[in-house]
Amino acid sequence: MVFVVPGSITEYWLVSSGYFLVYLVFAFGFVLITPFVLSGYYRVPEMLKQGRGMGFSGIVNAVVTNPLPVWILGMISFAIYLIWISVALIIYGVYLGLEPLSGQLSNPGVSAAAIRFAAITGLLGLVLALAVFAITVFSVPHAIFNGSGLANCVAFSVRAVFGNLAVMFGWAFVLGGLCLLSLVLFPPAALVVLPVLCYANEAGYQEWSRCLASA
Repeated sequence: MVFVVPGSITEYWLVSSGYFLVYLVFAFGFVLITPFVLSGYYRVPEMLKQGRGMGFSGIVNAVVTNPLPVWILGMISFAIYLIWISVALIIYGVYLGLEPLSGQLSNPGVSAAAIRFAAITGLLGLVLALAVFAITVFSVPHAIFNGSGLANCVAFSVRAVFGNLAVMFGWAFVLGGLCLLSLVLFPPAALVVLPVLCYANEAGYQEWSRCLASA
């Protein structure tokens, strides 16, 4: 809710003002910090099994009480997010200026510039997103459930990604794609999509942990 309400307002304001490509930049950037944002949901099943109520305050408390490695990973992700936003907006200004695009895409020059902007920022964003995914996808739950240090958590996650490239990169596109689609098409849907993805990611983490334990 903390992110969905401001996101919905931001989408309405930017899209209605003709800055829909700028909103896409912010929406894609949100994907970079999603692992930390979802960290509170990892403890929900355990708390429900214990018969403890699970409301908004419980999720916030779960985030606040995250172990130090999760907070460090969150700060790293947020720093990358800020870098992404800054670079993407600079590229936007270079190719499209500061004028809204409403009614201008029929202009061949503007539409070509928009395509170039989307291609360059899309490639840059993909590289950043895959890097963040490899570092955080299993390191966050590993820190929460295993209590490992930062280096061990990151190594655990990277090992899982590069040890199962096809599966993990497929999962990366599912995670990123569903997050982005929900934020772009209907931000309130993220209230359902994000927790479901978190629980699915935890299942993958637990499966990888069992594989390592039985190896």
